Amino acid sequence: MSVNFDIPTRLSMFVHLQANEEQAWSEFVRQYGPMIASWCMRYNLDETETADVTQTVLIKLVQVMRESRYDSNKGSFRGWLKTVTNNAVRDVIRTWHKPGRGSGDSVNLDRLSALEDPAALETLNECVDEEYKRILLHEAERRVRERVRDFTWRAFEITTLEQRSAKEASEELNMKIAEIYVAKSRVIKMLNEEVARQEEELEGNQSDQS
Repeated sequence: MSVNFDIPTRLSMFVHLQANEEQAWSEFVRQYGPMIASWCMRYNLDETETADVTQTVLIKLVQVMRESRYDSNKGSFRGWLKTVTNNAVRDVIRTWHKPGRGSGDSVNLDRLSALEDPAALETLNECVDEEYKRILLHEAERRVRERVRDFTWRAFEITTLEQRSAKEASEELNMKIAEIYVAKSRVIKMLNEEVARQEEELEGNQSDQS
């Protein structure tokens, strides 16, 4: 079964990863590449080093995830994703530290060693977690946006995404301030429910494939 990534569904990327579907892997690399690169640059790797490490980690990560199936009985998918990402990074670092590796490598071993620090790996966990939540929230916003009226979504958008006051939203939408708060609260509740539903869908789909 193929996945149509022309529809704006990020969750499907996760659902179909372990089915070895090429479109899902391409989407995963596109989403996670910038996240890994951003993490590398926090630890003072230059652009060339960052690109080198990012590409190598992604290759290793895809390999590990294809060979290691997620088991919902052993924890959450999010936790599993963080584990395989950490393992991929460690494997890459070990590879660069192997004896006999040429001195002309693009990655400076001293700076690469900084990525082995427990604090750096904890930061990587935080990055994976943030990216995972961002993807689920993006999909939740798409789903909720389709279910509510325009003025309800706009009230949420003004007061939450744009960080403007309820009074401004009231004036723009010709709604009572109390109605603005009700609309905002309703959308936030629906978003939280959608994120929880997605996590259930994701872990259920991955468990069915194991």
